[in-house]
Amino acid sequence: MKKKRNRLFARVLSFAILSVFLAGCGGNSGNSVKGNDSAQSAEGGNNIAIYSTYDMPALGIDPSVCFNSSILSLLNIYDTLLRYDSETDSVEYVACDKYEKSEDGLLWTFHIRENMKFHDGTPVNAEAVKFSFERTINMGKGAAFIWEPVDSFEVKDEQTLVMHLKYPAPMDLTVSSSYGAYIMSPAVGDAGEEFFAGTKDAGSGAYYIADRTGDTQLVLAAFEDYWNPWPDNHFDRVVLTQSAESSTRRQMLESGEVDFVSELPAEDNEALVSNEKLKEVKTKSFENMMILINTQKGPLQDKRVRQALNYAFPYEDVISYVMNGNASQSHGPVPEGLWGHSEDVLQYKHDLNKAKELLKEAGYSDGGFSLEITYITGDEIERKSAELYQSELNKLGITLNIRPVTSDMSVETGQNPDPKKRQDMAFMFWYPDVPSPYTFLYSMYHQADPISWNWTYLEDDEFDKVIDDANILAGTDRDAASAQFVDAQNYIMEEACSINIFDKVYDCIYNGSVGGFKGIDPSYPQTVFFHECYRIK
Repeated sequence: MKKKRNRLFARVLSFAILSVFLAGCGGNSGNSVKGNDSAQSAEGGNNIAIYSTYDMPALGIDPSVCFNSSILSLLNIYDTLLRYDSETDSVEYVACDKYEKSEDGLLWTFHIRENMKFHDGTPVNAEAVKFSFERTINMGKGAAFIWEPVDSFEVKDEQTLVMHLKYPAPMDLTVSSSYGAYIMSPAVGDAGEEFFAGTKDAGSGAYYIADRTGDTQLVLAAFEDYWNPWPDNHFDRVVLTQSAESSTRRQMLESGEVDFVSELPAEDNEALVSNEKLKEVKTKSFENMMILINTQKGPLQDKRVRQALNYAFPYEDVISYVMNGNASQSHGPVPEGLWGHSEDVLQYKHDLNKAKELLKEAGYSDGGFSLEITYITGDEIERKSAELYQSELNKLGITLNIRPVTSDMSVETGQNPDPKKRQDMAFMFWYPDVPSPYTFLYSMYHQADPISWNWTYLEDDEFDKVIDDANILAGTDRDAASAQFVDAQNYIMEEACSINIFDKVYDCIYNGSVGGFKGIDPSYPQTVFFHECYRIK
């Protein structure tokens, strides 16, 4: 797994440069298919959609390897077999139109949709799907671990793929993953990541790559032979471009130069709501923010100290002032709306008196110690939250030193093999790869060697077994598995291995001339499915 809110900053491209670039991107460099060039006409200019992102939209876009926010690009270029619908807790058919599983959960049969094509003209069939998943497994990077339950893939006939499992697992959720579940053309062959370094792609999705500027910009063109009908006045071209500064993204949205932007501060969204040329849509998310507590260091080894730190956190202030109300306090690590979440999970409230009692019991009646917390440089939500927390801990005699670090530095510190060089506490944003509680509980609390994202450094064989067993049970009885995941969360909250702060609400402000957009789906963060969108006439 990974820390997914990476802040990878690059030079901001001005819109003037972008406009010049767009004027010259009529061709399809790198793919053999042809796009619709009508978006380049003066009247048809409205058929271009532009999305300004805080991160690099073309960073690491090998679909077997990608493990970052470039999924906002890949989900428009590649298909998965299914797509998870968080509102109904069900799946939608994409590259397959039917599937079955055996009663014991060990055989899953997927029927591949007829008459689908990859962008290179190759048919989408069971062999291609098998190739895709086996390539991801064999490369062993990114989210390859999601295929761990699979023993083998069997091509039963041209359009039928059977998965033989080592143990029951919810493969309908696995094949819906935003990471590691993409279907790609066998034309990739034995090539590695270098195949995707330029303008080539291997997808069957609604758009193909027409042009590229390094890792900071992609121009996508509509795939005329896409299996799913296009809406009227759909976007023939989509530009995904990085603008690292939120102020730049806001200015471009206000001026009408872009249609979508990612991650504006809450105060910016509040100011933009009154702009009659813009629209707002809010959706729940599976993204949450927490502080991981190093349970093996200094005073933090005492559960009572960790519980006191939970009671000292100003949850309501962070939600009100930092998030402008676009969040709700977490009930444990699993976010609201995802199965396995329960409001019966222990939830701490801000209570300094309770914190003082616990500190006194632990022998720290006057505080008297210092802690260091890390946050990602440039993340204003984490920085502001840390400052509010610092003020509360000062009242307990605890000094909180706040240290900004780059994403790379954060990972290096959190995964350092020397326990003395690890942080005391670290902010963490998380959202799932597979829509399952297991991804939250395994990633941040399960033992792993070497250490991955368990920056609580919890070592508990019994806890590990409970969530491992629940994950297997989910393949046959999701309700029973959910109950086990709830028990596991209550244990984590009682042990106070983390401070689970809020579940985020996605507040998206976008160009009012765009139709068809329903908001950001919790399972696919930051992603606009452009095939569903169109320019209002």
